[in-house]
Amino acid sequence: MKRVRLLVLSAACVAALAGDALAGPVSKPIMVPMDNVALVSFKDPVSTVYIGNPSIADLTLVDSRHVFVMGKRFGATNLIALGPDKTVIENDAVTVFRGGDTYNYVCTGFHCETRPVPGDPKTYFDNTENTATEHEEAGTKVAGGTGSSGGGMH
Repeated sequence: MKRVRLLVLSAACVAALAGDALAGPVSKPIMVPMDNVALVSFKDPVSTVYIGNPSIADLTLVDSRHVFVMGKRFGATNLIALGPDKTVIENDAVTVFRGGDTYNYVCTGFHCETRPVPGDPKTYFDNTENTATEHEEAGTKVAGGTGSSGGGMH
């Protein structure tokens, strides 16, 4: 009976170890504010690092265990690090988020106007959009329209 228990215990240990090996590289979330840089460290040396969408984040390899990730645009992508034998060392989610004090404006040589986009602080987005809507509705009312913007003459 002891022999059967020992055999079952040994098989369970082997299965657990094999499960860890088959699970693949450890993944960790990487959070980077837009227009900022984060230093990512690897447990094992890497030879190649890829970013899924280079319009969202950019990479600069520092050495075989470190890479800088620069947040370029609001969004999500991934980072894959390969070892010298081209096996995957890490496959990490990268999220570039907008800082709390980031606002969008459209500027010409004469003036700037607010231009909120999704990801701007909610109060800024709501206040700007509400003001623009009220202004548009007031202009339509003065012009005697019904609120639709046909834009043509009758």
